[in-house]
Amino acid sequence: MFHLISTGKNNYQVAQVILERNPTLGQHHISPEVLRIAGYMHDFGKMGYGVKELGLDYAEDWHSLTSALAVLEQGDEWGIVRGGFLLQRYQFLQQVARCIPSDLTTLEEGGPNFPETAKYKITPKFVSEVDFLNLKLSAPIDSLTPPTGPLSFQQLTTPKTLEQKIAVWGDLVNLEGEQISVEDRFAEIVKRRGEYAEKAKVAGKQAETKYHTEHAKIIASPEFRARIFPVIEFIDQLAGRTEPEKWLNCQLEMAKGDTENFEYHVRLPEGFEHNPTIKSDGRSFRDGEWLPHRQGNWSKPD
Repeated sequence: MFHLISTGKNNYQVAQVILERNPTLGQHHISPEVLRIAGYMHDFGKMGYGVKELGLDYAEDWHSLTSALAVLEQGDEWGIVRGGFLLQRYQFLQQVARCIPSDLTTLEEGGPNFPETAKYKITPKFVSEVDFLNLKLSAPIDSLTPPTGPLSFQQLTTPKTLEQKIAVWGDLVNLEGEQISVEDRFAEIVKRRGEYAEKAKVAGKQAETKYHTEHAKIIASPEFRARIFPVIEFIDQLAGRTEPEKWLNCQLEMAKGDTENFEYHVRLPEGFEHNPTIKSDGRSFRDGEWLPHRQGNWSKPD
């Protein structure tokens, strides 16, 4: 849990620093709030979301995909974002979910021709849910963005956007809240996964053994590192981490901020707030239809 909170905080801080250093990027390209919630939720699938329903063997298998599904399917009900209208909340959750599937090793775990080359157990229902992600995360988040076709598995799991790159960075440069080098983080992951694999093997847990073994193997591979290191270096440069003194000053300034910025629930842009006196039917959007969901009490203030 602490890793999720610290990743969200890292994401938020580095996004703020990048915007301060590169004001022309604007919040259209980077939303610190989106990245903060993505950090909180990026490993949520490890807690078991969707494992039984999707017929998976182990919670950590495909956890970045099940985490993104959790955001899209349950995020509004859980109150991950509060305020505004349902469509606005869904669009925000869509942005959050887009930052998650490209986290770390999912691309390699799916192989070059997912689902045929998947390294872990898959089921038809799980493949259908991945197709759902490919479709929903390719949909435009506003009326100004032209629609595109469904994403491929490679597109879904590759950090292409600036927000996706920041999300990968935020996960990799922190260990239990302490910032470390990516090389040290990789070494820590390989060591820890190796130890987990040995324990799982002794306990006769085949699915767990396979996951930890494969994960360590991918992290240790030159091909994976050649893919990830440029992402980390790019964010380091944008944030000024290549200039240690300036980066330290930015970190100290950010640390003075209101700690309420790091609570779990995020506020939508100014002009939207919770109005408990007005009720309307809440609905969720999926597969092209608005479905009855639950009662909400959100409205735009006068």
